[in-house]
Amino acid sequence: MSNITNFLKSILACFLGLLLATSCSNDNEPPTSAKRTILVYMIASNSLGYNGYDESDLQEMESAVSSNSLNGCRLLVFLKNYDNNSTLFEITRTNGVATRTTLKTYDNSMAATSVSRMSSVISDVASLAPAKSYGLVLWSHASGWALKLERSNTTKAMAANMPIVRNYGQDGTYEMRVNELADALPDNMFDFIYCDVCYFGCVEIAYQLRKKTHYFVASPTVILGDGMPYNQNIPAFCKERPDLVAACQNTFNYYNAQSGEYKSSTIALVDCSALDALASISARIFANNNAVGSNGIQQYTLPSDGKCLFFDFLQYMKAMATDEQASELNAAYNKAVIYKAATTSIMQRLTINLDNFSGLSSYIMGIGNETNENYYTTLDWYKDTVNKK
Repeated sequence: MSNITNFLKSILACFLGLLLATSCSNDNEPPTSAKRTILVYMIASNSLGYNGYDESDLQEMESAVSSNSLNGCRLLVFLKNYDNNSTLFEITRTNGVATRTTLKTYDNSMAATSVSRMSSVISDVASLAPAKSYGLVLWSHASGWALKLERSNTTKAMAANMPIVRNYGQDGTYEMRVNELADALPDNMFDFIYCDVCYFGCVEIAYQLRKKTHYFVASPTVILGDGMPYNQNIPAFCKERPDLVAACQNTFNYYNAQSGEYKSSTIALVDCSALDALASISARIFANNNAVGSNGIQQYTLPSDGKCLFFDFLQYMKAMATDEQASELNAAYNKAVIYKAATTSIMQRLTINLDNFSGLSSYIMGIGNETNENYYTTLDWYKDTVNKK
């Protein structure tokens, strides 16, 4: 009987020891397979890094992590900093304090904007921080879908001598075209892509990335250097189901509470599963051949950024649609854009008419120069709507 008693005591001691070890384990230890891994792809080898915006946003992330907001998620950051160092690190919580743990360093054999580098980082993230789902934040400079060749003082000779210019993620003199961005992202990997960059709230970009993510968040205008409030949005991303509406509201409310030129924000949340239906009705509207100009259409390009290439999508499409098509367009758009918000001006330089704000921008053919026009015809949106036969 005593042997049985001793055996039972041993089992109980092991159980209590295991329980104690679990409860006292270092909260820095991530789960073998996380609920969700969030990657912030941060290219700061530009003026944003020079001005320290990367470090201020990283400190906001650390604030969220130190307050125990990960909720079973993992937060990884790929950072190409102003000193041209490329590192993949994880922000974890140890004894209530956020720490950065380096997972991998990268050489400078390729730009952070290259398809190869981004693809390899994403592959490393999946290997080093496997999870049931993934989220992606794009952080850097951007010019929407457009190439940066619209300045009025840019001559043909100057353009010929410019380095390759693209659309996303300025890494020194290198950037990334939108179709290259799509090539770098695996299909159906991400629950959401949050674009903390300027001018990415285009229907053309959302459509180009529709097979890469379930939800797409972006602004059709410029955003201020502070970007989104990471200390508020990381907890929203780490809910059991990512609370993207709350993340959008956090960002909008943060800027809407400011004054002067800092009271400046536009944002929209897109359900990418509804974009094919939106493209279908858009193609039928374009087939009307009822072309309209840009007069009276809400613009989203800041005047200092050159000729306007971004116009309100819904207002523009309705101007070409029949009454029946406009009704169908509204229904499709309401399924696609599930949240939108805007202040009445952007940096006190661009007026936003809220009656004409639908959350996404669109290009109007014939507005831009030959370089942009030619590039635009390579995008999925053009092929499936404007040029649909």
